[in-house]
Amino acid sequence: AEGMARRLIGWAGERRVLETEVIGPSTRRALQELLRGGDPRETGKWGTTNGAAMKIAPIGLLHPGEPEEVVEDVVEVCLPTHGTSVAISAASAIAGAVAEALNPHSDPDSIVEAAIRCAELGWEYGRRVPKPPVAEGIRLALSLTEGLEPPRAARVLYREIGADMRCENSIPTAIALFHSAQGEPMKAILSAVNMGGDTDTIASMAGAIAGAYRGIEALPEEAVRLVEEVNDIRLGELASALVERVSRCAST
Repeated sequence: AEGMARRLIGWAGERRVLETEVIGPSTRRALQELLRGGDPRETGKWGTTNGAAMKIAPIGLLHPGEPEEVVEDVVEVCLPTHGTSVAISAASAIAGAVAEALNPHSDPDSIVEAAIRCAELGWEYGRRVPKPPVAEGIRLALSLTEGLEPPRAARVLYREIGADMRCENSIPTAIALFHSAQGEPMKAILSAVNMGGDTDTIASMAGAIAGAYRGIEALPEEAVRLVEEVNDIRLGELASALVERVSRCAST
């Protein structure tokens, strides 16, 4: 948690994010407390929104094919900003789904089952808050969208589950969209960005799981180039650096 807090403070200062609207309420409050010298294991005790789940996918890459191994790492990442049971459960669900997606024998069903298991494990950590269990939300979202194509599933999820920044809404919605799309990244992403609400976060979570499952070959080259140009980033370089980091962690 301490290392994560240091990097978070450095990133916030470099990007001057507290002067912008690009961060959510949980991260903003936690950053302000960290800058005042707060304990990184306590500053996230009010964080109940989906910012940790949105950024957690790389933790799943550290544990390919071993979804239940993600939870302890997820907790350390979450504590400085999102140290509540609901946020840790939500982030565990996404990281666990990514980890299972890297299993060469996985399928959309096994991936959402891993998400549910990890959500249940993550629920046991952090400060308890009066929120509905994320795992039950995932089960409900899947039951409501069974057999539906992604565009229709998105409409049902928006109406019945929700698409705001609350973990108990957006994480089940993202996972159900992934399943409705049967792991096809562009189907999941396009349905998410067009459904309304916290579209960028939901699309990033559904897309991260689908991308881990289908790989870069499933993404149109033109779309990848556009993202790189608009955001002035090189995804190939980032991916290579991430793979190198994962390899180093695996060898220790």
